[in-house]
Amino acid sequence: MIILSLISAAILIAADQIIKYFVVLQIPYQPYADTTFTVIPGVLGISHARNTGAAWSILASNTWLLAVFSSIATVVVLYFIIRRKVTHPLGSWSLVLILAGAVGNLIDRVRLGYVVDMFRFLFIPFPVFNFADICISVGGVLLCIYILFFYGKNQKGQSDGDHLSTT
Repeated sequence: MIILSLISAAILIAADQIIKYFVVLQIPYQPYADTTFTVIPGVLGISHARNTGAAWSILASNTWLLAVFSSIATVVVLYFIIRRKVTHPLGSWSLVLILAGAVGNLIDRVRLGYVVDMFRFLFIPFPVFNFADICISVGGVLLCIYILFFYGKNQKGQSDGDHLSTT
């Protein structure tokens, strides 16, 4: 499961970087993230934006701080995956998604000094976001569901919750 988790994370990271590459290559940068292409009318558009902060430009121009936070999150999640601290599939996949998103955005922060964003909801005022953000958000929601409903329950024959396997 460790190898599958790491390969899955690598595929998601590659997808994130490929999407960002094509956005940078094909769509002119727009500081105010005006929609360049409408994917689903009234719902979803694509643009080319740069974000030196986190969502809603929180900590804008503090890329180094966000890079440190992403690095710490990456190490912690890798520890949980490699040491098999979470054995339930929902918990494991949530960690894979969080890892992929953290690394995808970390690559941008280190390489470019900002994160490339492209997806924009057209029906509500919401920050422009990217594939890595989707991974982090979905992974975070799944992790919350896992913790609330599955953590500590009987998993794969274990009666006392997630812990390291002795095999």
